[in-house]
Amino acid sequence: MDPPSSSPMNLKYYEPFHSVIRKCVLPPLEVAENGSKAWKNCLVGYFIGKKLPFSLVNNIAIRIWGNLGLLEVLANEKGFYFFKFSDDEACSNVLEAGLGYLWEGW
Repeated sequence: MDPPSSSPMNLKYYEPFHSVIRKCVLPPLEVAENGSKAWKNCLVGYFIGKKLPFSLVNNIAIRIWGNLGLLEVLANEKGFYFFKFSDDEACSNVLEAGLGYLWEGW
């Protein structure tokens, strides 16, 4: 991922509207397309049960997938991990290998 830019962001406000259940915002299609491109080569993971420390997940992922094109591991406060790969092929290879490849690396 690219580091945050030090230049000001050009943010736009989109007026929310009310649906039956909640407020919604409908940004232009290009916003969704740009977001999709930014996360195109990313796999998302979640561990059921005890929350694993980020450092543990990061170190194991780099050890196992680092030579396959893993660029970065991110996490959010909800316990989801995001594994960003260099390209489509790297991402697909890890996804298609499944858990069998993960266990071989241990």
